Amino acid sequence: MAQTKLHPVIQEHYQTLIGFTVKGLAVDDTDDTTEPFPVLIMEKDGVEIEVAISQDAEGNGPGFLFIESIETSKPVTNKERWPDSPGRW
Repeated sequence: MAQTKLHPVIQEHYQTLIGFTVKGLAVDDTDDTTEPFPVLIMEKDGVEIEVAISQDAEGNGPGFLFIESIETSKPVTNKERWPDSPGRW
């Protein structure tokens, strides 16, 4: 993983997620002008938040998360986490 520093404002924004746990996945399809956004439902100390995955800060469309193993920098698939799963998606 690259060790490049983020802009301080971006760093502060993302650091608000530290300590939260992903509790669920939802879809935000309330905007008829874009594709639905994947949304992570997260919780910390009894407080729930929604984290919409967007392609940019303006919310111009849904985005994608690259989920990789820290040890190998290779993508983690559902098959690795859940061997009985029918496939990656």
